[in-house]
Amino acid sequence: MKGIKDTSSETYRQLMGNGLTYIVPKFQRDYTWENEQWDDLWQDIIALNKNDEVEHYMGYLVLQTDDNKSFVVIDGQQRLTTLSIIVLVVLKGLKKLEEQIKNCEIEIEKLLFAEEWLAEKIVKLMTIKGVGLITFAIIIAETQGFALVNNRKQLASYAGYDIVKRESGTSVKGKTRISKKGNSRIRAALYFPAMVASRHNLDLKEDYQRINIGKSSKMIGMTALQRKILLLIYTLWKNNEVYKQNENQPSGNRKTKILLRQRKEVKKKVGNSLELPTQDELPYNLSTEVLLRQ
Repeated sequence: MKGIKDTSSETYRQLMGNGLTYIVPKFQRDYTWENEQWDDLWQDIIALNKNDEVEHYMGYLVLQTDDNKSFVVIDGQQRLTTLSIIVLVVLKGLKKLEEQIKNCEIEIEKLLFAEEWLAEKIVKLMTIKGVGLITFAIIIAETQGFALVNNRKQLASYAGYDIVKRESGTSVKGKTRISKKGNSRIRAALYFPAMVASRHNLDLKEDYQRINIGKSSKMIGMTALQRKILLLIYTLWKNNEVYKQNENQPSGNRKTKILLRQRKEVKKKVGNSLELPTQDELPYNLSTEVLLRQ
């Protein structure tokens, strides 16, 4: 038939993107899918997600077009309409979630600036280019404002950035890695700030590039940057200082000069009652949710 689209296998994104339009002629039957058909499709979607499949056959469409932009649906309008409804519902749900996230961020900002002493510290922390307000809120809440942190090494361990070495007995020795046994929420909060800083913060960008020299994975430098940002936040918080980017070194020979001054580590006995608790040991009255509401 003239104008029939050539036979091909295409994804839903290819069919619905690029400004394409579809017309269902009046002679086509009305939409007839009911709960039974919807349930079958939904179970297929759930199974697709559980099995990590990348493709799922949805049936065939018969389309007619003269310009490859506007298509008349000859057959397949039921499944095409159903998928369109699903996408519209998902988009509506995402929009609602975005509004809720925005409202939560507004409330968090109000809490952070409700007290003068806290607002002053937050303003100084925000001088770190690439790190946002929500990241500061998460770190402050998860560490209880660094109240129980005695030194940088302890903080790095609590966040799971302490270095461990893969060993087996006395003969098998592997590469070093971070333990990841600490607070995963802190590490998650620092991932995107580290990514932004690796591109736009001159000092941290140089560190990132230097660390990755000769490395097989860029994640090594990214993880190191996350740890450095966390310790930088801790240093600025404790010293009540602003971040001072090194701008005086000539280009091509800039040396990183971040406010992470070396300090003598004070040894603490293991099991000290004042030691920073692990992620799952905090009582409810000291949890993130409660601390952000106070």
